[in-house]
Amino acid sequence: MKFTFRIVNKETTKAWKYNLRDYLTSLPDGDYTLEVSKTKSSRSLEQNKLYWKWIGIISEDLGYYPEELHEAFIEQFAPFYTARDLNGKPKQIKKRTSKMSVEEMTKYMDRISHFCAEHSIKLPL
Repeated sequence: MKFTFRIVNKETTKAWKYNLRDYLTSLPDGDYTLEVSKTKSSRSLEQNKLYWKWIGIISEDLGYYPEELHEAFIEQFAPFYTARDLNGKPKQIKKRTSKMSVEEMTKYMDRISHFCAEHSIKLPL
């Protein structure tokens, strides 16, 4: 079970507290682990909107379909993470824009902006 909640001024909502308490008291006897971690914010909707606007401009300028250019930019500029393939060997996988944090998306778009400057493509900010 996953509970998502927000703390504001050191307080949580009462409903969340009751939901967690009810869930915990419904569990059968046994040993459990409760993990609390801070949620990482993914790329913002504003970043995504601007990104796809850029993709439209660049694809038109360079003669690509937008989705084709999107995939090329991911291959060229996206950060990667390491996972294991089915044989247990490490494999580098490019991060999709929908999985990037705000910071990662900012760096990714900076790389695209630099690419465009090198190719004399003007982008809105």
